[in-house]
Amino acid sequence: MEERMHVKMKVPLSVYVLYHKSYEEGAQIYSEIYKLLCRDSQRPSFDGLDIPVYYCTGNDDVAINEIDTNRTKKIFVLLLVDSHMWRSCAWKDYVTNLIKRQKQEEIEMQICPVKLSKYAFDFHQDLRNVQFVQLPLDSLLLDNWEEFQTILFDSLIRFVKGQGVDKVNIFISHSKKDSDCLGVERAKELRDYLHGDTKLDSFFDVNDIMAGFRFDKQIEEKVKHSILLILFTNTYSSREWCRREVLAAKRNRIPTIAVFMVNGMVGRVFPYIGNIPSTVYEGDWRPVVNLLLRTALDQYHEELLLEGIKQDDTEILPFHPEAYSFSILDKRMVKILYPEPPLGMEELDVLRDINSDVEFYTPMQYRTLEMDLKNSPVAISVSEGNDLDQFGIGEEMFSDLLVELCRHILIAKGKIVYGGDLRANGYTELFKELSFQYGQYEKSGNDTIYFTDYVSWPLSLNIKLEDENDYCHSRVKLIKVGPANTCVGINTNDFLPPNTVENLYHWGCSLTKMREEMESAVKARILVGGRKNGFKGSMAGVLEEFIMAKRMGHPIYLVGGLGGITRMLVELIEGERTVQSFIDAANEDALYGQLMGYYKSQGQPIDYSVLEGLSIADLNTGLCEEKVRTLFHSTNIMEIVSIVLEGLKSIAK
Repeated sequence: MEERMHVKMKVPLSVYVLYHKSYEEGAQIYSEIYKLLCRDSQRPSFDGLDIPVYYCTGNDDVAINEIDTNRTKKIFVLLLVDSHMWRSCAWKDYVTNLIKRQKQEEIEMQICPVKLSKYAFDFHQDLRNVQFVQLPLDSLLLDNWEEFQTILFDSLIRFVKGQGVDKVNIFISHSKKDSDCLGVERAKELRDYLHGDTKLDSFFDVNDIMAGFRFDKQIEEKVKHSILLILFTNTYSSREWCRREVLAAKRNRIPTIAVFMVNGMVGRVFPYIGNIPSTVYEGDWRPVVNLLLRTALDQYHEELLLEGIKQDDTEILPFHPEAYSFSILDKRMVKILYPEPPLGMEELDVLRDINSDVEFYTPMQYRTLEMDLKNSPVAISVSEGNDLDQFGIGEEMFSDLLVELCRHILIAKGKIVYGGDLRANGYTELFKELSFQYGQYEKSGNDTIYFTDYVSWPLSLNIKLEDENDYCHSRVKLIKVGPANTCVGINTNDFLPPNTVENLYHWGCSLTKMREEMESAVKARILVGGRKNGFKGSMAGVLEEFIMAKRMGHPIYLVGGLGGITRMLVELIEGERTVQSFIDAANEDALYGQLMGYYKSQGQPIDYSVLEGLSIADLNTGLCEEKVRTLFHSTNIMEIVSIVLEGLKSIAK
């Protein structure tokens, strides 16, 4: 299973958001689409759709980054045609070349242009016969977010399912026996909304059944080729045909949601309505329909994703398992693969009581089987690089990867070590939230530490008692490392601003002291990103931590696909750059040359020569070379996490 997961792994679907560099809403739209289709790293316990989202941006003066066609089977391109793009010759040429690539390389790609300018329809001759996404206010996509979601989900479902022009059909399951006729009235409202305000179709009632045919067979067939929306009113559970429709959907693994609209007491809720997304109707059908479409897209995509990684003795469920799952599973299978996040232990205990021979796993749980990192604390070196545009990767994917890496190291009983300050919305804050959530999941006490954060002087002076208590409550240990021994004649009780070369020298020496202390407490290190210049130490922080880990012989995992210093290290190993290029990048900061001179005058020259002759063997990963090189270039979060876990598993043994 692991071989198939790691080597040249292609995800079923990727989404690219293309926008002109000068389009003010472009970056925010990308961010919101990432959260919508992949995950929101600020809500680590919330289930995402796992669809990777990238961006391409640029203008006539700044090169537009290319779509990588090697990392996915299907590519959905959202082309945001605003006034800037409409006037750009570079963008017209880019789209021309993209269409040529699509034909020459036989890429399964759908280009979906979005009209954000008065003249957008005339942007490109090859798009004149392509249906644009058109919203009421051309230039304000985010103001029409719910409507845009409907169009996006609908388009992606058709693309994933290969349905082309076929409409997505919604089966409206409702009771006709409510004393207030609520079920029928709401079903009619929904049907009329679907036909008048969306490009979706519906199956409503017996009027949609062909005369002369058995209605039970037709209903079963309609359910099998639809997605199911349950209008749960007072009498719904008491109606035989409503119950049959639910069971037909469960039996055929049909995406389903429930909309609760009861008045007063309900005697009994049909138990098989559980384990599905649910909502309430508040006078607007749009968010209800969006929840159903999101559920359908999630299930269809998860099915493809899990099919691509399962073993022959494993069956997949594209939704979370429940007791009824045993009736639709192949009785010969004893391993069941289902989507993240994992079920709680109390639910799994119930399933094991029903059949103790069957084991349920999420993909990441499978990778951490028999993996125990409790004596192998893992350090993470991370900061955003200056080159994310080049790779079409935003802060959202960056944070998402960190959350998934940390989450699964914790699942493997590992502990995370990090060196950083406590700035608002920084990575320490992200780690703190994840640590707290994991502590809640494990129901651990405050004395259980999941993260250790090292903070160097003078930044440690800014930590207040309230901060320490807050972090302690979240199962994070703060270690405040004192000033370096070079800080002679300085009042180290006062904050030293990094505004002179001499002060930067003291900052750098103190950062080095902190990093040495941290490295002595860990067993392995993961590198992601890294600023190439504008840092406060003797060299880029991620680079200095890499050198210390190498010196101590610790396993080092370079996640190079997200750019930064880590990417530069990958290129150095692969012979695509020189050691001097690291110094040249740092010298883009005007003060750095002076800082190097000051270090030398103090008898502590900054030494980059330790990077000479760097090779894969120096990384000591416990992985084969092919997997190390895959890690060097991958932007597939599942692939990255699985490779790192495999390496950590080997060193833990």
